[in-house]
Amino acid sequence: MEKIKNAYTTKVTCGACGKASDFTVHQLMDTLQDPQAANHILDGSAFYFRCPHCGEMTALSYTCLFHDGSKKLLYALADKDEDAKRFEQLFSGEKEDGFPDAVQAWINTCSCRIVRSVPDLQEKIILAYLGLDDRVMEMCKYIATGILLSSKRFDNIVHTWFNTDGDKWELVVDDGKEDLAYAEMPKQMYEDMEKQMPDLKNDKSFVVDEAWAARHAGKLS
Repeated sequence: MEKIKNAYTTKVTCGACGKASDFTVHQLMDTLQDPQAANHILDGSAFYFRCPHCGEMTALSYTCLFHDGSKKLLYALADKDEDAKRFEQLFSGEKEDGFPDAVQAWINTCSCRIVRSVPDLQEKIILAYLGLDDRVMEMCKYIATGILLSSKRFDNIVHTWFNTDGDKWELVVDDGKEDLAYAEMPKQMYEDMEKQMPDLKNDKSFVVDEAWAARHAGKLS
């Protein structure tokens, strides 16, 4: 991983017309510097390249950090395995070259997470802004996935994400088909799960995902 910068410009070649154009990579998105940083992630604009020549939209992914000091969040999107390893070392307290001094200081006061995709980063931000614990939600998703598979509603589930319109909760389901599917998620499930996880909520893992939930499922009270 090269030195983390707030932003830099690179060339992206359009897959439709083959022409190269400038794209701004935001490696450090901080709400103190840009109050709209979270919105740029949630609406996808930080990760979409629009070709100025033909208008083609291309989804991109790149290693970056998101920081919200008011909510004490420090989330890392690792696009490569080596980047994930370096973030793990950084969040564990090891001195890592290439990171601004401010990042080193944020680690001591923030909830730190490492994700591997843009949708996962978006989900973490949504949960945090709703005041929901991602560890509890990850366990809910793990249990819900088992229920959906055992009920034969889905033959296969690759991944799930939490989503809400502000009222109704749902799971966005990637079942390996072309279009994403959706399944209702009762809010009561989260409330019940939270009561079963008094010890797990103190877990200090930086990677909280389906594999994390699978490892901790046996510890539910």
